[in-house]
Amino acid sequence: MASSFMTRDALSITVFVYAMISLFSFLNVTYIRDFDALQINVVPVVLSIAAITEMIHTEQNIFLTGMTVALIADSYFAMRY
Repeated sequence: MASSFMTRDALSITVFVYAMISLFSFLNVTYIRDFDALQINVVPVVLSIAAITEMIHTEQNIFLTGMTVALIADSYFAMRY
Protein backbone atom coordinates (compact mmCIF):
# COMPACT_ATOMS: atom_id res chain seq x y z
CA MET A 1 0.00 0.00 0.00
CA ALA A 2 2.58 2.55 1.06
CA SER A 3 5.13 1.61 -1.58
CA SER A 4 2.60 1.94 -4.37
CA PHE A 5 1.79 5.61 -3.77
CA MET A 6 4.33 6.87 -1.25
CA THR A 7 8.07 7.01 -1.41
CA ARG A 8 10.10 7.21 1.76
CA ASP A 9 10.34 10.98 1.42
CA ALA A 10 6.59 11.36 0.99
CA LEU A 11 5.96 9.26 4.09
CA SER A 12 8.43 11.35 6.09
CA ILE A 13 6.85 14.60 4.91
CA THR A 14 3.36 13.30 5.72
CA VAL A 15 4.45 12.28 9.24
CA PHE A 16 6.14 15.66 9.70
CA VAL A 17 2.99 17.57 8.67
CA TYR A 18 0.89 15.38 10.99
CA ALA A 19 3.32 16.05 13.86
CA MET A 20 3.25 19.81 13.30
CA ILE A 21 -0.57 19.94 13.21
CA SER A 22 -0.66 17.83 16.39
CA LEU A 23 1.84 20.15 18.05
CA PHE A 24 -0.14 23.26 17.09
CA SER A 25 -3.36 21.75 18.43
CA PHE A 26 -1.55 20.61 21.61
CA LEU A 27 -0.19 24.09 22.21
CA ASN A 28 -3.63 25.49 21.31
CA VAL A 29 -2.10 27.81 18.71
CA THR A 30 -4.75 26.90 16.17
CA TYR A 31 -7.64 24.76 17.21
CA ILE A 32 -8.76 22.48 14.41
CA ARG A 33 -11.83 20.58 15.62
CA ASP A 34 -12.15 18.23 12.65
CA PHE A 35 -8.50 17.31 12.84
CA ASP A 36 -8.84 16.38 16.51
CA ALA A 37 -11.34 13.67 15.65
CA LEU A 38 -9.06 12.30 12.93
CA GLN A 39 -5.97 12.69 15.07
CA ILE A 40 -7.39 10.58 17.85
CA ASN A 41 -8.94 7.85 15.76
CA VAL A 42 -7.57 7.30 12.28
CA VAL A 43 -4.37 9.08 11.33
CA PRO A 44 -1.89 7.41 13.74
CA VAL A 45 -3.09 3.94 12.80
CA VAL A 46 -2.94 4.60 9.05
CA LEU A 47 0.51 6.16 9.28
CA SER A 48 1.74 3.23 11.41
CA ILE A 49 0.53 0.73 8.84
CA ALA A 50 2.14 2.75 6.05
CA ALA A 51 5.45 2.91 7.94
CA ILE A 52 5.41 -0.81 8.72
CA THR A 53 4.81 -1.69 5.08
CA GLU A 54 7.55 0.73 4.06
CA MET A 55 9.94 -1.06 6.44
CA ILE A 56 9.00 -4.40 4.91
CA HIS A 57 9.51 -3.28 1.32
CA THR A 58 12.68 -1.17 1.66
CA GLU A 59 15.95 -1.38 3.48
CA GLN A 60 15.76 -0.46 7.13
CA ASN A 61 17.64 2.44 8.63
CA ILE A 62 17.59 4.15 12.00
CA PHE A 63 15.36 7.01 10.87
CA LEU A 64 12.63 4.81 9.42
CA THR A 65 12.79 2.51 12.43
CA GLY A 66 12.50 5.42 14.87
CA MET A 67 9.63 6.96 12.97
CA THR A 68 7.81 3.62 12.88
CA VAL A 69 8.28 3.03 16.60
CA ALA A 70 7.03 6.55 17.38
CA LEU A 71 3.98 6.05 15.16
CA ILE A 72 3.17 2.70 16.75
CA ALA A 73 3.40 4.29 20.21
CA ASP A 74 1.19 7.16 19.06
CA SER A 75 -1.34 4.65 17.70
CA TYR A 76 -1.31 2.74 20.97
CA PHE A 77 -1.94 5.83 23.06
CA ALA A 78 -4.57 7.09 20.60
CA MET A 79 -6.54 3.87 20.96
CA ARG A 80 -5.91 3.51 24.68
CA TYR A 81 -6.96 6.99 25.82
